Amino acid sequence: MDKKLGTKQVSIWLGEDGGTIERRGHRSAELTLSDAQLGELTDVMCRIEELYEKPTDIEWAYAGGQLHVLQARPITTYVPLPPEMLTRPGERRRLYADAALSKGMTTNAPLSPMELDWMEDFLVVRYM
Repeated sequence: MDKKLGTKQVSIWLGEDGGTIERRGHRSAELTLSDAQLGELTDVMCRIEELYEKPTDIEWAYAGGQLHVLQARPITTYVPLPPEMLTRPGERRRLYADAALSKGMTTNAPLSPMELDWMEDFLVVRYM
């Protein structure tokens, strides 16, 4: 598992008298979750998905060092992928994009090799 320190430019905290407080740069040099919390969260999420037998939207929080599952529900827009499109456990995830479902630029014709090369370069720079 790879870990990456995010910038955490703004965080939102519960105020003492209710409401919320924005903090800028607070704990920005710290990882959000410890290795133990990541392990616990991964185990719980895997068990929940095993119960539902499909990808699941899981909302969770840590409070006082304790993991709380707030709610879990199957992802209803889930479409099973054919085996050749699945990423094997432990391998780097592959990203598939369906341009027909995207907002903005769409096409009604197959993409050319040049367009596919551009799209791959764009996605790698933007999301990898």
